[in-house]
Amino acid sequence: MRYRRLALSLSCIMALLLSSCLLRRTSRVKVSAQKEKSASSSKSGEELAAYIRGVLKISTENTAAESEAINKLLESRPDLAAVARRAARDSRDIESRKQLAGEYMDRRFFADAFQLYQEVLSVVPQDGAAELGVARVWFEWNDYDQAARHAEQAVALDPASAGGLDLLGRIEMRGNNVNAAASYFLAAARVQPENAAILANAGYALMLRGDLGRARTNLEQALIRDGSLAEAHNHLGIVLAKLGEPDGALQQFLGANEPPAAFNNLGVVYLEQKKWREARDAFQRALALDPEYRKARVNLADATSHLPLPTVIEISSLSEKRGRTVAKNVESAESNASPEAAGRDSRISAAYKDALGRYYHRRYQEAVDIFKWLLQQYPTDKLASNCLYWTGECYFGMGKYNKAYASFKQVTTYADSVKRQDAIVMMRRSTAMEQHKGRSARG
Repeated sequence: MRYRRLALSLSCIMALLLSSCLLRRTSRVKVSAQKEKSASSSKSGEELAAYIRGVLKISTENTAAESEAINKLLESRPDLAAVARRAARDSRDIESRKQLAGEYMDRRFFADAFQLYQEVLSVVPQDGAAELGVARVWFEWNDYDQAARHAEQAVALDPASAGGLDLLGRIEMRGNNVNAAASYFLAAARVQPENAAILANAGYALMLRGDLGRARTNLEQALIRDGSLAEAHNHLGIVLAKLGEPDGALQQFLGANEPPAAFNNLGVVYLEQKKWREARDAFQRALALDPEYRKARVNLADATSHLPLPTVIEISSLSEKRGRTVAKNVESAESNASPEAAGRDSRISAAYKDALGRYYHRRYQEAVDIFKWLLQQYPTDKLASNCLYWTGECYFGMGKYNKAYASFKQVTTYADSVKRQDAIVMMRRSTAMEQHKGRSARG
């Protein structure tokens, strides 16, 4: 069961404005023209203008591609096709319409969802879920005034509508009204304290408001519930950096980005705080990992421009003969490697040393992230087996003995690895520690 697409001409719109009567349309789910006319007659001038904007938006969004996509969806989902048939048979079946509209919203078929929600409201004018659905469509269409009007109506009908409160918060964020947004997000979080997305939104708004302590709490709680929220990791990284916890901040940035981007993000926070030296160091580490990282290079230039020029000390030169010898040796060494290979080796070496430093400072997870990144970027490099070995050592230090064993075992597949024998020893230690942990748990 499918709606036939709505096509409006300019003359029809003019007629609508002059007569204030609702346009009669044909659709997949048929609603009587009399009901539509009755519904339109009760609309205020503002509602009528909103309706016209909705009709215009539908007429532009209803494309052949979307129609085909919906047909394919219904063909692949017999259960959803059954819902559509039920709605077609009964013009007052609002539950089927809301279910269908929800599915369309998930797939960004906004015009079709909008029509379905409007049909629900023509039957039950005070349906909170339908009002919220209409609000979400207007939000996606970037009409925030209409989105706010319908979201407020949804919350008025159901004060415990976490979705309505969250949407109002997002609307306020679009207008840079951070305080109002934070209030809505916190209200939504009180209704649904386990909703990770709402907690993350609250944390972000609180961060922008400067309430770093509460921002940290909300973002940490969001990540406990859903560790895959990349923006929550980044926002928590910003908060921790501002609170003077750079190690924790970097850990969060690494949770959502590759190491070069993580160091760049940390540097950007330092730039905002006018900590020029810390910013410079972070950008230099990003560029050591990826010399082609343009953003980090631009940011490094910015940070360096705020630092005083280094003091230049003139030192007497060596003898001309020795100078020529040194120059000759350097030229000979450089000629043995291509610039690309030299740059690559320098990049790998810098990252490898950085990860080892983190291991020795017991910042195991950060080290694991960098070792894994190296293995992903340079799987055939001569240091690959070393990266696997030290990944195992990190897991061993964290007490994750099964993961440690798996990493050490991978090292043994490299017949010429200098870490092969050490890995065999650590496999035995990992097995023993895991067994000991199991006995302790049972005891």
